[in-house]
Amino acid sequence: MWPLPIQSLYGCGCKTSEKLRQIGISTIGDAASSSVELLQRYLGKKLGLSIFESANGICDAIVRDKPELPKSYSCEITTDEDITQENYPTETPRILTALANELGARLQKDHFYGETITVIVTTNDFRRHTHQKAILSATNVPAEILFWAEMLLNEFLFGEKGLFHTIRGIRLFGIAISHLTTRRQGSLLNFCQ
Repeated sequence: MWPLPIQSLYGCGCKTSEKLRQIGISTIGDAASSSVELLQRYLGKKLGLSIFESANGICDAIVRDKPELPKSYSCEITTDEDITQENYPTETPRILTALANELGARLQKDHFYGETITVIVTTNDFRRHTHQKAILSATNVPAEILFWAEMLLNEFLFGEKGLFHTIRGIRLFGIAISHLTTRRQGSLLNFCQ
């Protein structure tokens, strides 16, 4: 790696590599043979040490032989036109059904259940908003995900302080599920609340 240009080093972006070139460090090898004190003087203590260690192949990160388990799953759809209070009843059922089906299929494929449902919307002014609820019975069933997403969205958009009171339209809908488990716990009474 030492003959490679300094900007090829992980963590060394355009500005950092430009600073290093100004002091005669143009390759990874130049950084590796420099003193850590020199790099820290020009880049600061933390970045200087990071560049020195990376250039010399020093890393204390834990190497895992298996990928880490996911913390959440999510799906989002950007709409072709604004979804408003007026067209919400006709447009959102198919959007939410598609999202719930995709999310449920992915969870089932990976043998996970989620205990928290989050709905996501991006308004036509490009602001992102979320609303979530912990459910008592972990799920990966599309119909249950859809039930909770519809309930949360109705509360979030049309409730006392709902978004539709202050915004005109929505351009993106999403559903996320988190607090994952590999076992379904709780009772079906939670679904019927």
